[in-house]
Amino acid sequence: MNFFFKEVTHIMKKLILAFLLLFLFSAVAETAEITLAWDPNTETDLAGYKVHYGNAHRIYSAPIDVGNVTLFTIENLSAGTYYLALTAYDTSGNESDLSYEIVTDLKVGKVTGLTFLKK
Repeated sequence: MNFFFKEVTHIMKKLILAFLLLFLFSAVAETAEITLAWDPNTETDLAGYKVHYGNAHRIYSAPIDVGNVTLFTIENLSAGTYYLALTAYDTSGNESDLSYEIVTDLKVGKVTGLTFLKK
């Protein structure tokens, strides 16, 4: 009888581990990401760029300061519609106007690549 309980306990541990792994992998699969690319600003006092994004036209959450790079990925996004724009800032702290806005519909588990074009 003791052997039976040990075997059941061992099987239960495996089942619990399997359910935990399934839960973790399904949580990861329910996110999406957007990779953005743009042409560099040619001004000599360029300090960096900020990515602005949100779920409505020109209504963005706090911008992400991505530094002086021209490729950036926003990760762990939910599926849905996203509106994105860029600004550049210089060494004095002056910030440009928003770029043209890009709109994209993200699907779960997909990677979306977008390129900002010059105005």
